[in-house]
Formats: sequence, structure tokens, C-alpha cells
Amino acid sequence: MVLSSGLPCIRGTRGPTEARVEGGTRETWKVEDLGGLSAPAYPDIGPPVDESEAMQLALAVGNGTGQHAEAAWVSLRLIGEAAVEYLVRAYAESNRGEGRAALVFHCMRWADRSNAAFNLAIRALSDRSRSVRYRACMLLALAQRLDALTALEPALSHPDQMTVADAQAAVNAIKAGSPVLFIDRNGSGRVQWEV
Repeated sequence: MVLSSGLPCIRGTRGPTEARVEGGTRETWKVEDLGGLSAPAYPDIGPPVDESEAMQLALAVGNGTGQHAEAAWVSLRLIGEAAVEYLVRAYAESNRGEGRAALVFHCMRWADRSNAAFNLAIRALSDRSRSVRYRACMLLALAQRLDALTALEPALSHPDQMTVADAQAAVNAIKAGSPVLFIDRNGSGRVQWEV
């Protein structure tokens, strides 16, 4: 999917219908890698060999585009949660909103256990890019930490109404103890969220 701005949509993608539920079908939302590509598309890519290469890969995720950024992420994610450190450091150096959104996005799989990912989301709440703020709210909803509520308060009065809605959705998800409410904003119960 492409936004009217011409940028790829990175708000999540609707997956296949999982099950029938009373009153309709259940939708599944999967957090996918930026560009919709995955490791099978890059069978010859291995993990970074040292810290320097890991940092270069994170910078490529934050400043690259398309397949270049995707290939860098495929390699970097092979080191698991250790990748968060490099993604956080690259965020400070990324001058592209799309790249910063990707860096926050790729930290989501560790949102519930990484303080560094959580702190990056707090920082990203004040980013100038709407898509970065959206990803920050999403990560905080996934983290399910009550201390995120205080950090989300300023975003509830942000001039951009989409950011306000995203922040409110994160608050609702945290208070309800259900990350899926960030995506299923009307509480239909017909949405699953796989990270």
C-alpha cells in the first residue's frame, strides 16, 4: 500500500482472515518488516560480524531506502535483541522520517522487555514526523508499561489530531491491558495483532 504522499504505508497490513466470529470475521494484523520483505528474500545474508558492521547496518536501516534498508535489517535482526542498541543509536543520526519510523518499528518485537526500546519510543513521541510518533505510540501500547502513561500525556494535546488519536489509543490499550486495542480502536474484538 502506498500513501498519497508516495511513501510506503508502514502502519501495518491486514492479513488473511483467521476465523469467523459472531457477527462477521476476525481480522489479523501482522507487524511486518518495512517493505513487506523477509529473510527468505535474502538467503545469502548473515549476521553482522562485529559492532562496527552492526552500527553500519542500523544506519542503513535509518537512512536507506527500499531493498537496501530491508537487506540491512534482515542482517541486523539476526542478532536478536542486541539489535535494539544499534537501532537506538542510529535513530539519533537518521535525518529521514521514514527511516526513523523504521528504526522504532524494528524495536517493537522487544517492546515488552527492552528498556532501550521503551526509551526510544518515549523520545520518538516528540519527533517531527507523524509516522514516527505513530510508531512510538504503537511501541508503547505493546510495552504495556504504566510509566508510559505519563510520557503520553503531552501527545494527547499535540497539534496533529492523528497523533492525539494515536496517543489516546495507546493510553486505552495500556489501561485495558490489551495491546490489540491500539489497532482495534473501537473494541470490536475482531482484530488480532501478531508481533
